[in-house]
Amino acid sequence: MKNFKPIKLIKYTISVLLLGLIVYASIIYAPLIKYLIMGNVPLEIKDTALTELVQDMGSLVTLKQSRTGTIENKTMALFGITANEIQIDYEYEVLYGVNLYNAEIRSLGERDSDNVLSYINKEILVYIPPAEIISHSLKRVGESRKSDFLKPISDKNIQQIMEEFENTLYNEYSTKEENLSAAWQNAGDQVVNILMKTVEEFGLKGITFKLLPLNELPK
Repeated sequence: MKNFKPIKLIKYTISVLLLGLIVYASIIYAPLIKYLIMGNVPLEIKDTALTELVQDMGSLVTLKQSRTGTIENKTMALFGITANEIQIDYEYEVLYGVNLYNAEIRSLGERDSDNVLSYINKEILVYIPPAEIISHSLKRVGESRKSDFLKPISDKNIQQIMEEFENTLYNEYSTKEENLSAAWQNAGDQVVNILMKTVEEFGLKGITFKLLPLNELPK
C-alpha cells in the first residue's frame, strides 16, 4: 500500500473549501464589489456614463407605417381634351424614430447612508430629442396603366410624378403628431428599459426613472 500523507490531504481539503468560499462570496457580494469599484465616482460622472450609454444607441427606429394606393395623374389639352393620363399603384413605407446622439441624463437624490446599495428618492431624468422620420421609400407596384396617344408619357415623366408624390406623402407623414408622439414614447420606453437593466446589474435600489423632452433640459 502506498504511503498515505494526511498533511497533503488536509491542505487539499482546505484549498477546496477556501475556493468554494471565494466563489460563494463573489456571487453574494457582487453588487457590493461593483459599488466599491465604481461607487465613489462623482454623481455627475455617472450621469455622463449613462448619457454615453444612451447616445451610443444612435438612431433608434421605433415605429413603422405603410400605405398602399394608386397615383392618378392627368394632363389636359385645349378644349377640355385629355392629353394623357396614368395610374400607378404604389406602396409607401415610413420609419419613425429618435436620434439619441443628443440625449442627456441627469440624476437627483442621494445615496442612503445606511445601505451603500440604496438611494433616497433617487430619480434619473432621461431627456431625449423629438421623434422624426428616419427613412421613407415609395415603390411602384406592378405595371402602370396609361393613355398617352396625344402626349406620350416617358419613364422620366413617371419618375418625376413619383418624386412629387413622395414629397407630398413625406410632408404629410412628417407632421402626423400621433405617429411622432408614439415613436417618441416607444423610444423612451426602450431607453428607460435599458437603463433599468443597467442599474439592476449593479444591485442598486430605490431608483426611479422619468422620461422628458430634450427641450426641457435645464440650461
